[in-house]
Amino acid sequence: MARTGKQKKTKIDESAELAQALMRCAGTGIYIVQDGKFQYVNALFQELTGYSETELLGKYSLDLVHPDDREKVREKAVESLKVGSSLPYEYRFVKRDGEIIWVLEKVTSTEYKGKRATVGSFMDITERKKLEETIKKSEERYRTILEEIQDNYFETDLAGNIIFANDAMCRTLGYSKEELIGMNYRVFADKEDVEVVYRDFNRVYHTGETIKGLSYKFVQKKWHCRIR
Repeated sequence: MARTGKQKKTKIDESAELAQALMRCAGTGIYIVQDGKFQYVNALFQELTGYSETELLGKYSLDLVHPDDREKVREKAVESLKVGSSLPYEYRFVKRDGEIIWVLEKVTSTEYKGKRATVGSFMDITERKKLEETIKKSEERYRTILEEIQDNYFETDLAGNIIFANDAMCRTLGYSKEELIGMNYRVFADKEDVEVVYRDFNRVYHTGETIKGLSYKFVQKKWHCRIR
């Protein structure tokens, strides 16, 4: 019996070590909150936040959320627990040293020491958010350039609906930007050129090639014009 108990304990210990190793590889901090306070935090959660276990246990979890995000986090957590599904959400977390990081969190309901509790997973996504911000700024600069050029420029989705049109395109067609966005190119393409436009756009989509020197007749609000 003693040997069996020892073997059982070893298996439990090995399972716990494996679970910790897997969580570290996944970059996931795990915590349990009961009555709004931390009751359990794994080693990675401590490492990601800069707080020790002693500092975290008994502390209100929302106190560590950026003040501007607290209400959103509370609402998202309640929503996840209500639907019984872990819906991920992002927010800013204030580390022990005052550094603000972006985290991706998922929570679900559980039972801990005989009482209802919430278990959460916690990932640092700060680098991803920085990359997204860089891309967004680059996109904004790109859009600004397109708005200022005198050439007609527009973009469509795969169904041929306008998702972007610069001011020059709006002036040429005689439509406002609000009118053009969401409009299908078939509305303003001359009937004779509708299939030609589709063929050329389809070719670009499937081959990735740039086609130059195309010429179509587009219909303005009041008359026909030729746009190159």
